[in-house]
Amino acid sequence: MAMGSALPENPIANGFPQADCTYEPETLVPLSGVYEICHRDEPREWALLLRDDIFKPCKRCGVEVRYKLVRAAPHISEDRDFESVIV
Repeated sequence: MAMGSALPENPIANGFPQADCTYEPETLVPLSGVYEICHRDEPREWALLLRDDIFKPCKRCGVEVRYKLVRAAPHISEDRDFESVIV
């Protein structure tokens, strides 16, 4: 290592990156599916969220948490093939 060269920046020194996580807490979930929960202070995790629910604040990082849609997966109640048939 040459004199004066800096060590690479630690990508989590100031928390975990959230640039790819665009949904904020206290807003409506636009689509049912699997979402990545992007915390500021801990590794990401996944959750199944339903359309029109509210993205929740985190118990630890509060409203600094963000969400990212990983895979849209409509709930069975949103599928017309499974609507109740009244005879």
